[in-house]
Amino acid sequence: MFKPGLHDDGDKVLFGEPLAGRTGSAGVEEGEEALDRICARRDCALFLARRLAEWFGEHRPPDKVVEALADALVEHDLDVREGLRVLFRSRWFLARDRAFSLVR
Repeated sequence: MFKPGLHDDGDKVLFGEPLAGRTGSAGVEEGEEALDRICARRDCALFLARRLAEWFGEHRPPDKVVEALADALVEHDLDVREGLRVLFRSRWFLARDRAFSLVR
């Protein structure tokens, strides 16, 4: 929940770029702009891909699997449903030697 009275309405720097502060209820837009910047970064997709591969695949997934999943997430605007679809249909995930390697 956004509370305008608790919002820091000063200008900020996010990833080396200025982010103009906004007062009152316009502070929500400032937060949305910050989230857009975070989600637009490649490392956001890599973080999400690694977490999905660790949770559903194995504790230390190969980097190439994480990279491919991150590519799919970027292609689908970080849609987790599409990312999981790609993961669950991947050769890596369906490999026989991976069967029962991680039980949830």
